[in-house]
Amino acid sequence: MKLIDFQIAIGPSRLDSVERKNANIALFPYYEAVHLWLSECRIDAPFRKLLVTLVDMAIAPQMHGVVTSVLGICEVAEAVEDPLGNACSGNGKWIATNVRNGLLRIEQELGWASDALMERVHLLSDARPPCAHRFKKLHRKLGKIECDLWLIAEVGRTAVTARFTLGGREVLQTVILEKPGPLWLDYEFPVKSATVRDGAYVLLDRDKKELARLSVPL
Repeated sequence: MKLIDFQIAIGPSRLDSVERKNANIALFPYYEAVHLWLSECRIDAPFRKLLVTLVDMAIAPQMHGVVTSVLGICEVAEAVEDPLGNACSGNGKWIATNVRNGLLRIEQELGWASDALMERVHLLSDARPPCAHRFKKLHRKLGKIECDLWLIAEVGRTAVTARFTLGGREVLQTVILEKPGPLWLDYEFPVKSATVRDGAYVLLDRDKKELARLSVPL
């Protein structure tokens, strides 16, 4: 079975609903970086989705280290201190450390581990921005110009950008779509393929409907 989905979430805590929502929104760049990475590699696992839930140690210490795996979803809970402050400030080292601890607990309980996933999570510690994902399958060339689509996500901002490079040097970068907070590609920019047509880098959905057309700098 291929692992295709990954998420980090704030669970039971002293936070009110608004604070908890804001903390979960702030975690988006971190788990989306791993989620998009999973979409372009193969990690075999006895489940399809992995959820790391960070619970407030003062509220639910009994949940610490609990692992469940049901209906293709594996969840591990890690009891932590100050989930609001650490999540909302984008404390990458704190996030990565607790997620890696959760992965180690899954290994202890289920006997499953992935060195590649552990290493990808480790990269979240110092990544700035946390998510800078190049869609390899959407890479195209027009002459010597390389055309690529990127998703850039940091706490408080997500953008879909097209980058045009020549010999590894950036020639032009164009923001296609930008939002404060998360941007959900499946709903807001469901790109599935790309082509070069009439001097433009064209991005298409699954029905070959044009989502964006960007002139290639020549």
